[in-house]
Parts: sequence; structure tokens; C-alpha cells
Amino acid sequence: MRPCKISAGGLRPVFWADSVCINQGNVDEKSRQIQLMDQVYRNANRVLVWLGDAQNAEDRALKLFAWASKVGPEQILFESNLTSKALEIKRLVEMAWFTRRWMIQEVVLNSDVHLFCTDVEISLVRVFHALNVLQGSTLLEQVDHHVLNALLMIYDLWCKWSLRGEQIEKPELIGLLCKFDTFGCADDRDRLYAILGLAQNPVLQKPELYHDTLPLINYSDSVDQLYTNFAAINVSSGQIGFFRVAAKYNQKEADSTLPSWVPDWRQPRQ
Repeated sequence: MRPCKISAGGLRPVFWADSVCINQGNVDEKSRQIQLMDQVYRNANRVLVWLGDAQNAEDRALKLFAWASKVGPEQILFESNLTSKALEIKRLVEMAWFTRRWMIQEVVLNSDVHLFCTDVEISLVRVFHALNVLQGSTLLEQVDHHVLNALLMIYDLWCKWSLRGEQIEKPELIGLLCKFDTFGCADDRDRLYAILGLAQNPVLQKPELYHDTLPLINYSDSVDQLYTNFAAINVSSGQIGFFRVAAKYNQKEADSTLPSWVPDWRQPRQ
């Protein structure tokens, strides 16, 4: 918390850091607590994101976003050194957080998210606004278009759910998996678990096994068990769209132990 200046109106602020507050070595505790993460993000007064200590390029890119969020596209055309500034933005967006799977929920479910990088702070509102202002400009030409499109999709969800407070219908989990398939995680089970809080009626267990006492998230399941159960529930419920999507993720490694009909969400889309 070194770079963060937090005021709590005279009260001692309470912080939650999931990697510290959840016992990562206790499977039962982790399964229970991760299931509540959407409520943690939704009810937090503010979400603080530490991007890390960076080189000058990333700092300058954040300051550029802060500036771009206050001006119009026409002023950006007259900026000097656009090529070097485009590389600085590329360096910033290549930082791990921007393609971290858990960041999707962190951002979408809270209206007041702040990014910190070395000694620079910026609200996510300004970052999103800057990305919209800079669309189509040479400043974003160096950014991977998959990452840029995913960030803009996150912005759209954030606007509807957190900024405007709209009661929108949640998307299906299968759709979210496709939209954000370029976002990674250390534990491959989190490819599903990290976006559950955004999904409509997510069920990951086989129908005959699912009951009120069984946690929706269960880290005692292996990756193969989780992916197979998720495929089974979609097949048994007659989700026709599942087969069309599943075909795009059926590229298997030679040593894969998944059944041939089960999508491997770790693999790139074909």
C-alpha cells in the first residue's frame, strides 16, 4: 500500500487483498471465499490496482492517458513524437494486469477503480475515456488488437453494470469464455472460476451431482474434471450453441487427457 493515499473520513480503512486474505493452501476455504469475490468487488468503496514498479515508458503512458481523457481527438493529431508515444502505450498495456483474467471481475463490478504504477495514479474512468478518444489514432496502432478489443468490451460491461447501474441480463458463461479467451491465469481452473460472478446461472457440476450443499466453485476438482463437468452440463441441457463454440477449442496437446468432445479452454481459439 506504499503508493496509495487513502482517506476514510477519520476511520481506519479496511483493505482486502485476496492473495493474502484467502488461505491459498486450504482448498475448502479457497473454494468458499472465491465464490464470494464478486460480492467483495461489488461492495468495496474503491478497488486499488498496483501495476508494479515500471520504467519511465509506462509512467509516461499513464500520464498520456490522463491528458487524452481531457482533450478531443483533434488535439491528439497535432501531438509530436506519436511513434514513441505509441510504443509507450504498448509497453503499458503489455503489463501483466491488463491480460490477467481476474481483473475482468475487479473492474466490471466496481465503479471506482484506481490504477497505481510507481508514483503515478489514475482512475480507470480516465483510462477508458482515453482509449475511446484514441481509437483510430496512430497511438493505439502498436497495441495487440485482441487485448484492445477485450478492454473495450470490459468498458462496455463496466458502463452498464457499475457506472449506470443498469439491470442487464447477465451473459452466458460460454460467451464470456470466448470474449476473454486471451486473458490468462496461473490456475487453469480459474479460466472458468474468474468470470463466474459475471455469468448467468453458471452450473459447473454434472446435474446428478449438483445440490444446494455443493459449492459452485470447488478447487478439489482437477482441471480435467472441471472442464468435463462443464461440457457435460451443456450437452445434457441441449445447449446447441455449445457445440459450435466447442469446436473452436478442440485443439488438443498430444498428451491431453481430456475426452475428445470436451473443449480445452487453455488452448487458443482455432
